[in-house]
Amino acid sequence: MNLLHLVYIPIIFVLLGVIAAYHLHSRKRYQAFLSMKQTLRDKTIEAQEEERKRISHELHDSIGQALYSVLVGLKIIKNLKIDSSFRDHLLEMERMTDKALDEVKRLAAELRPATLDDLGLVPAIRSYLDKYERTFGIHTTFQLIGKHGRYSEKLETALYRIAQEALTNAAKYAEASQVNVQITNLPGQLLLHITDDGRGFSSGMNKPTSGLGLYNMKERVESIGGNLAIHSEIDKGTRIEVQVIFH
Repeated sequence: MNLLHLVYIPIIFVLLGVIAAYHLHSRKRYQAFLSMKQTLRDKTIEAQEEERKRISHELHDSIGQALYSVLVGLKIIKNLKIDSSFRDHLLEMERMTDKALDEVKRLAAELRPATLDDLGLVPAIRSYLDKYERTFGIHTTFQLIGKHGRYSEKLETALYRIAQEALTNAAKYAEASQVNVQITNLPGQLLLHITDDGRGFSSGMNKPTSGLGLYNMKERVESIGGNLAIHSEIDKGTRIEVQVIFH
């Protein structure tokens, strides 16, 4: 080994050490960035849900109660001896107030259903499916495999929002006539499957759930450490699968 080799070999080792240190530092910075991004995502979702809950309570407790009081007052006045033309006007006001009260209740439930907080995920989804059928005229079925249990508020909220998003997509884009929702409670894991008989899509097409809808579902699944899979074929419908493993 000549003198030139003796000079270059230490330099090469130093350079390799510098490169390794740089990659290690970059990897740590990237991991820190991912951790910060996940924390920000979770805090954003949490803040959104808290705001939904606050507005829902305000609608129900303040505006809803005020409208109900107006409705009761109109009913009392209607039963008094009044002119028939005025009575017709009262009947119209009563109808409009009743309609406004129903709309406030619908908005409050859409923002944050009381059933989700009081009774849990399964009753909340059942209730949503009943309203979904009446709204869109789409037949739905629900199946629970395993025992009905309560989970953390974060998990129940995330799965409810995912189901809500998937069902909305099925109604708006898939032209489905049937939607099936299944929750499977297994030891160590929880599964949510939503299947529709809509027009479906191929991997080369733009998904009907693309954009904000799919992004929201992916964000929700990631926030609870779950896995999301979407299977679809043209004219054979779409199946959305969510798996959450408990450690």
